[in-house]
Amino acid sequence: MRPDPEPHLRQISDDHDAVLQLCDQVLAAAGGLQPELGEAQDAALRLLERATEHVGAEQELMHALVYPSREAHAADHDRLLERLSTLVTLSAGPGGRPLAAAAREFREAMEQHISTWDWNLADFVRRAAPDGDQP
Repeated sequence: MRPDPEPHLRQISDDHDAVLQLCDQVLAAAGGLQPELGEAQDAALRLLERATEHVGAEQELMHALVYPSREAHAADHDRLLERLSTLVTLSAGPGGRPLAAAAREFREAMEQHISTWDWNLADFVRRAAPDGDQP
């Protein structure tokens, strides 16, 4: 039996909003003339936590639905988490331009992921019938 799609779609959307908002917090803390490194590191760690939870939930959903693009989607998750790991590492260092640039690049990559991979997953979830039929 397929899961009800609405809670999953809401969670995906809420996760996207939260991850992008945390990206903005890292950018704000890192982008000033005198970067607030403690704030940037806290925001980067919260971003890592939320993004990791999001990726895990999406991967469980893709597995449960036998999503045909799950391997490629998961590979993109791996690339995003690798970028995020770099961002977290930079947030612990001297900061400045490299941190702000990494935060912008991660945000852009996340937006691209949402508009391609996650949009396709959401479409698949919407079309998945609750009785277990393939869309």
